[in-house]
Amino acid sequence: QVLVSASPAFQQDSPCHLCVWDTQTHVCRRVLSKHQYSVQCLAFSRDDRFLVSIGDYREGVVIVWETKTFQQVASSSALGAPVHCLMWDPFTVNEFVTVGDAGTVLFWLLEESGRGNTVVRGGGEGGASTYSLSVQEAEFSHYFDCFFVGFFCPAKLVSRHSRLLTAGLNSHALRIWAVGGIADMKDDCDPSNDSGGGGRARRLNNLHGKQSGLTMEDEMTLDGAVTCAQFDDMLDMGIVGTDAGTLWYVNWAERTSIRLVSGHKNKINGVLFGANNLLLSGGDDGSLRVWSMKNREQALQFQVIDQSCTCLACGPHTPASGKSSSNRQYGNDQSSNALPLVVGGYSDGTVRLFDVTKVEMLLKMQPHAVTVTAIVFSADGDMIVSGGSDGLIAVSSPTTGMTVRVINDHKGVAISSIDATLTK
Repeated sequence: QVLVSASPAFQQDSPCHLCVWDTQTHVCRRVLSKHQYSVQCLAFSRDDRFLVSIGDYREGVVIVWETKTFQQVASSSALGAPVHCLMWDPFTVNEFVTVGDAGTVLFWLLEESGRGNTVVRGGGEGGASTYSLSVQEAEFSHYFDCFFVGFFCPAKLVSRHSRLLTAGLNSHALRIWAVGGIADMKDDCDPSNDSGGGGRARRLNNLHGKQSGLTMEDEMTLDGAVTCAQFDDMLDMGIVGTDAGTLWYVNWAERTSIRLVSGHKNKINGVLFGANNLLLSGGDDGSLRVWSMKNREQALQFQVIDQSCTCLACGPHTPASGKSSSNRQYGNDQSSNALPLVVGGYSDGTVRLFDVTKVEMLLKMQPHAVTVTAIVFSADGDMIVSGGSDGLIAVSSPTTGMTVRVINDHKGVAISSIDATLTK
């Protein structure tokens, strides 16, 4: 029921703003102005109690907000290098990981206790609580785990079931890590558990070899920088797209990487899995392609001349009926072989809706005057939300093709991602 958006600083007297929105009333409840320039990462904790925001390379500050009142409860500037991506631990509610320049991966711990020097008091249920944001570094009394994952800039970071997948931008390397023992390393490095004063011995590690708690299981080198990837829940197998226009089937269990026979002519901008063992991809060559994962061959292709397919999304199937409202309105066959609708965003600002089952384009819309950089269906499938390189967000109807709302709070900076969920 709450959406948080970030806008960059336009001038010296206009700092970066975080806007807290009520999604039911469409009203901005609060404006937060702790960051000076731009926000690089935003993420809610898994229990929705906390929100973490991280400033860009000019600021390098991590701020933790308590979501009941949106008061700042903790902060830290112990980044060391600009951060590109943030993800909360899928199994705990007070730990998250960040990845940044120089291949650094930082593991963070948010403790509700009185320990540590970087402590800010914040109000909550049951009276005032004390929070300590901990990162393990030699120059700071609070601790953190910092690792160099080779000398490359991570382009993709995915973590599931005690495994971590990293994709290099300039080294073309794809690596899989086992991170199940990180909690043990954190306990070993806790200064409170060290009576001899040597508790900071494991603050910085080079992970080219096996380490206690964190091990690189395997590595593959592809023919280009990884631009997009989709893997199964266990990170055992998946599809990876590169800026060379190639698609690779990666199987870590068999230690194989197989290039799909057909491919895009140049950079692939997005891949996603669809129903019935199908894969969809879009690239700079203007094509939106559908692949069969059974034989790893191209099944069909939607081509737009002289434009780039910059982003794509699949329409949802609602759990109750197995079909989305958009599919019902278009009268698609809702048998077990039916596929959800697919929408693609293009460099000319158009959004095109495709029916994979009928192999036809259903609708062409023009909600943007610039390149579409992000797109998603609403959780119920009734609307399409798209963002442009100018920062405008458009809400369009897949039934009529009309743009029903334009959101300009991010105007001036490209929309990088959009997420949509059902409200409780």
